[in-house]
Amino acid sequence: MLLQLSAKVHEIMIVASLGQIIWHAVRHELLYGEGLPLGLVGSALEFSRFEFFFGKEFYGSLRYLNHDHKKMKRFGFVFLLIVSGMTAMLAGPASAVLLVPRSQEYSAGGTNFYLNGSASDFWPEKLLDDAVELEAMCPGSESALRDVCPAGGFVSLWERWSSVNHQNLHESNVRSFANSLSGSRFYWPVHSPVSRTPPLFTLGNPRSTNETSAILVDQVTRDWWQAVPKSLSVTPSQVEDRNVRAAVRSSIAAVRCTGPQNVSIDQSTMLFPSIEGRWNWVGDLSFDVMLADTPVNFSRFQWVDLPDKFGAVSIGAMLELPRAEGSVSRTLVGCSAQTGWVPTTLRSDAYTFWSGYYPYGIYFGDRTPAWTATGADQRSSPTNGRIALGAAWLKLLTPPAPPMPGTTGNWSASTIEVILAAAGVSDTNRTTGSTGQAEAWAQEDQITQGGKKRLLETIIASVLADGLSRSGSHRVFNDPEDMSDPTISMYRPRHDFDQRILRGRDALALPDGDQATYTILRATMLISGYAFHASLPGYLAVTVLVVHATLASVHVLWLLLRNRVSRSWDSIAELIALAQNSPPAEKVLQNTGAGIGLFHTFATMARIRVRPAAAQGTAQQDRVELVFERDRGGTSPSDELDESVELQGPHGAPVSVPDPHNCVPASWTFPIDRTKLRISHQTHSHSHNESAETLIPRIRKDTKAQDLVQIDHAYS
Repeated sequence: MLLQLSAKVHEIMIVASLGQIIWHAVRHELLYGEGLPLGLVGSALEFSRFEFFFGKEFYGSLRYLNHDHKKMKRFGFVFLLIVSGMTAMLAGPASAVLLVPRSQEYSAGGTNFYLNGSASDFWPEKLLDDAVELEAMCPGSESALRDVCPAGGFVSLWERWSSVNHQNLHESNVRSFANSLSGSRFYWPVHSPVSRTPPLFTLGNPRSTNETSAILVDQVTRDWWQAVPKSLSVTPSQVEDRNVRAAVRSSIAAVRCTGPQNVSIDQSTMLFPSIEGRWNWVGDLSFDVMLADTPVNFSRFQWVDLPDKFGAVSIGAMLELPRAEGSVSRTLVGCSAQTGWVPTTLRSDAYTFWSGYYPYGIYFGDRTPAWTATGADQRSSPTNGRIALGAAWLKLLTPPAPPMPGTTGNWSASTIEVILAAAGVSDTNRTTGSTGQAEAWAQEDQITQGGKKRLLETIIASVLADGLSRSGSHRVFNDPEDMSDPTISMYRPRHDFDQRILRGRDALALPDGDQATYTILRATMLISGYAFHASLPGYLAVTVLVVHATLASVHVLWLLLRNRVSRSWDSIAELIALAQNSPPAEKVLQNTGAGIGLFHTFATMARIRVRPAAAQGTAQQDRVELVFERDRGGTSPSDELDESVELQGPHGAPVSVPDPHNCVPASWTFPIDRTKLRISHQTHSHSHNESAETLIPRIRKDTKAQDLVQIDHAYS
């Protein structure tokens, strides 16, 4: 606020400075120059108004530019007026741009980092039956407790969905900035059971970034932040935010489910949604599913491998709601899921400051693997447009759940079944029968805009996205099975790590061996804070201020070289007082009592000249007066004199005088003769019959300096 106030004060000072420059130019022209048009006499007060340059005063005054004598000087004054006016109008925005800092990001280094494996190890196109390496590290329920296993995010997901149900799905724990980050109201962190891996943010449908890349980025970022304070000479309090970005692939999952289906006990055919093209969800298709006969007190969940007719579906899922003993039908919900990799930018969280990582700048149209139209089945390969998922990997994704708070008895549910129960998806009373359960779901769907079906879709998608984000993460650690060992494979900082990373040079040593055995990614570091930064608005603002500085410098230099300046007549009040005490120019300024309506009136030239005491016929001091006359270059000679006069000698005889076109009123002419001449006013009936004023003809070029105001001379 104080900086904005300073910007306003700066603007006022700039306008005042320009006003002083123009006042000096106005006084100089009135006192020592050829004079100024009437419309420009008050330009020092009018130049800062935008409408002044479109009014009659300014346009009428431009007529005096037609004079051939000292034309460049006249153009120079008008140019000064226009430039000063533009500078005054732009001074406010320019000061605000330059004096008020903005929160901006600045490059603070970067480096390459290396993943121990090929791109297919970390972003596989298919996860079918080749999970032998993972099965050894993630046996049984251990998969839900190890951060490198597909089910490593189970605890966090269970905590999240325990606090959400189908009624508050869109309102619960929604952050104000969630939509700007993910394009969705869904935005929540997913952590791991141990601190070896940083938290991620699940966004949107949902989608999650790559856990493997986040581990490396997190380690690089921590080491980089240690180098920033001592190498850049800044303290953490001077940095508003810090973040690291890296171009990676992130997992994405989209799930669609049918409504509850009543299926008799002796039947196994149910409906699943299908996909046309890449992700265009169309109608439901039937498929036979192997179902268990035993009734349960909780919802039973199982994965279903859907055939080609369902399009680019990665996997299907079936949810059986609780049913009572002896029921003749069951309630089933069929779901289809599509998963894939999309190019994204991994970024540290910019809002809660160093709390995790999320993907942004997501290129949805560039899914990997890509989709290709291949005919009716749209599946020329097992990975056309999606990640193909197999039973071995899905078993690791949803293993038997470890004991959790609130669970009792011999419940051997899977992790996803525990999550569904915690979210209330399976809280329907099984004694109501399958028909009642289906009706209850349908009513809730209408009331809560999707109800339990939308909640079920989101939970399945979050489980898939989180599991995929951990692909290849076991390759990052030297000993992935030792949960207490956080050392990272292929992470070897150079001896001059601090200097290299801040300069954007590779700060990590290259891994040994063939380049095909590792993947190269790059992280860029940025810091943000309130600061001044070069930008196009900044350059334009600087230009405005440089123009003012140039005008002010030239003005000061001019004053020092000419050594002639006056502090008089720097306000309209003083000019009015001067005009009031000057002879009236009734002919030149006729018909102006009720305002000025003609352009040529504003072109009337005004000058400040000396009327000597001798010409006044008194012993008083010389006086200065404001006089007006038609510009000689723009009007006819007959318009020069203010009055029609008849000159007579002492006894009434006519006096022969030079051509009146070469004469000027004595009120501002230094007399070169003491002869008194009588003036008879013919034009104005209210004038006196006689006048003591003296009219002395002279040639302007011979005595021009004699009627100019002199420095250090006393005037009345």
